[in-house]
Amino acid sequence: MIAVDTQIQEVWNPETRTLATEAWQCYNSGAVRASITITWTAVTTDLIAKIGSLADDGDRDAIDLREEIEKAQDHGLTPQGTSAMQRIENKLLDSAQLLELIDSVDKRALERIREDRNLCVHPLNHPSFDAASF
Repeated sequence: MIAVDTQIQEVWNPETRTLATEAWQCYNSGAVRASITITWTAVTTDLIAKIGSLADDGDRDAIDLREEIEKAQDHGLTPQGTSAMQRIENKLLDSAQLLELIDSVDKRALERIREDRNLCVHPLNHPSFDAASF
């Protein structure tokens, strides 16, 4: 079995590799929710980079998606930019499967990571959150 540290060093995208390293460090320090959150960020970063690579190679669907991502990023951390990126994130796994970056088995595993990430970061899903106290 290959060690996680070794697998992380094999990640082709430097930005994704940095995020994967941080996720592993969080996990090892006991910050499991942070680890899951950063893992999902690494997944989306990696898929977006791969979509960009396909767009560079002339894939029309990838070009269209990259343009949509760039438009969202142009808005920055504004409500409009955040909403646009959330829409992209919501369909990212479907797009990755369409572009044959992942298959149906990969998609199911990644959907689980996304679901776990959502459970980790949204306060309504946290057991200590009591809406009645507000």
